[in-house]
Amino acid sequence: MGTLHLLGAERHLMEVPLAPRGDVSTWWQAIIPALLGALVALVFGHFHHALDALAGRFARPWVRVLAGSALLAGLLAAVPLLRFSGHAEMPQLLTLVDSGAWLTLAGLALLKALATALSLSAGWPGGEFFPLAFAGASAGLLTLALLPGTDPGTALAAGMVSSTTIAVKKPLAIVLIMVFMLPGTALGPLLVAALVAGLLLKLVDQES
Repeated sequence: MGTLHLLGAERHLMEVPLAPRGDVSTWWQAIIPALLGALVALVFGHFHHALDALAGRFARPWVRVLAGSALLAGLLAAVPLLRFSGHAEMPQLLTLVDSGAWLTLAGLALLKALATALSLSAGWPGGEFFPLAFAGASAGLLTLALLPGTDPGTALAAGMVSSTTIAVKKPLAIVLIMVFMLPGTALGPLLVAALVAGLLLKLVDQES
C-alpha cells in the first residue's frame, strides 16, 4: 500500500495514505465520497452555529471558555484520535478500513466535526481546515463499505476536498491547495469532488 507525503502548514513532511489512481474510471468514484465529505462539513456548520448560540448565553467570556474546554477535554479523553488537527493521523484511517471498522470511521467523522466546533466556540485558536480534512477523509472512506470496488485514494482525497470546500466556499482554491499538498495526486477526482461540493453549496445557499 503506497503513501504520499503531505506538506503541512508547519513546513514539514507528513505521510498521507494513498493518492487517487490516474485512470479516468476513478473520477466518477469521487462522487459518493464527495457527498459524504460535504455532509460531515454541513454537520460541522450546524454544530458550530448551535454551540455559538449556546455560548452567547454566557455573559462572561471566561465561563464560556471553561465550559467549552471542559466539554472538549471530556471528548478528547474519550476518543484520543481526536486530540490533534488530524493531518498526522491520516494513515490510521486506512487501518480502520482494513479492519472493516466502518462505525468507528463514521463516529470519527462526526466527532471530529463536533470537537472542532467545540474548540472554535470555546475561543481556542486554530482553524477548521485540517480537522475538516480529517473528518472528510473519514467520511469519504465509508464509500468502501457501500461500494467495495472504490479506489481508497480517490475516496480519501475526494472526502477531503469536498469537506474543506464546504467550509472555505472556494472550490478551485481548495483543488489548488490539495494539488500542492498531495503531490502526484490525479487531478480528475479532485475536480469532481470540488464540483460536487460547489453544487451543494449553491443548493444550500438557495435554501437559506
